[in-house]
Amino acid sequence: MSLRLLGIVTSGSHLSGFAEKFLFSELSRQHQIVGVFYPRLSGLNWCLNVVKSFHPKRDRWDQLFDKNAWAFRRKSQICERKIQSLKNNISLVFGFGCFCAPTTGCSTPYVLYIDSTMKMAEREYPPWAPFRSYKERLDWLKLEQQVYSKAAKIFTFSEYTRRALMRDYGIDGTKIVTVYWGANIHEMPCYDKDYSSKTILFVGRDFERKGGAFLVKAFKEVRKVVRDAKLVILGSMPKIAIDGVVAYGFVDEEQKLRLARKASLYVMPSFYEPAGHVFAEAMAYKIPCIGSTKDAMPEIIEEGKNGFLVPLNDVKTLAGRIVYLLRDDNLIKSMGENAQRKAKEIFTWGKVAERIAYNLKQI
Repeated sequence: MSLRLLGIVTSGSHLSGFAEKFLFSELSRQHQIVGVFYPRLSGLNWCLNVVKSFHPKRDRWDQLFDKNAWAFRRKSQICERKIQSLKNNISLVFGFGCFCAPTTGCSTPYVLYIDSTMKMAEREYPPWAPFRSYKERLDWLKLEQQVYSKAAKIFTFSEYTRRALMRDYGIDGTKIVTVYWGANIHEMPCYDKDYSSKTILFVGRDFERKGGAFLVKAFKEVRKVVRDAKLVILGSMPKIAIDGVVAYGFVDEEQKLRLARKASLYVMPSFYEPAGHVFAEAMAYKIPCIGSTKDAMPEIIEEGKNGFLVPLNDVKTLAGRIVYLLRDDNLIKSMGENAQRKAKEIFTWGKVAERIAYNLKQI
């Protein structure tokens, strides 16, 4: 039976963009998407939130703007008004993220699709849980708990997040389903991959959280052995004066994928990674991946099959794994092919939509 879905993208900026567009496009093959709504604050509400969330450090201010209980409630009210205006045309609300309640007072059922929770952020990466006071923290967690408890189904990016929902919020595991996520590309590449450039690719706006500094230290050791190795950094512009390192900063999707075609290896030893869209994109382009042993990365990278996992801040091991792959043409090619096979099987938005659609039938 086809459902009439209203998509509500309630997430912060770290999730908004290509992901929901790909997902709702694929879901529209099986269900009617009435619309995709972004409950953003505007006018006086926006001004009030700017004042309420102000912090002299811009990155902290950005976090507080989305992550405060006042904004959570206001965005929830905006969602409610939107749903009321369409209540006769929708049968289910699909919430992408949990930065407000998709529904509050109405009876329209909703599901969620999330990559992480606030308690995960508190435990793994405190800068993502920037509450001003203990009361503010409790207010947020109470609102978040209510959203999870009332959801008809919760879809997660990883088993890691699924287990956290059960452990931290006491959510019944039978209503949580891991469906993973997809590479943000229009089609799976089909080409003969050349690994001879010995180029290591790193993509991340948050250079420190993604393990960029850790990687740079390892790269210095790599260059002592593989003298023609190169490190390409996208998404950020750290000040690095090391031979072989090039930082492009922000690039558009076309340029990013063009650089991915040329890369030999993708390395992102993150300190906190509840998902990892770029891992999926790299794997689609037959690029073996190296990540850290934390969070969802062991679900993406199969040790010795499509890449390697290294402990945090273990520079020697990371450098050794990079050298090992760059110096073995047969191994890096084999791992790259394994990576693309896994991307096809798990990390496409078409596959994600199929998993979600199957579970929506049971609501």
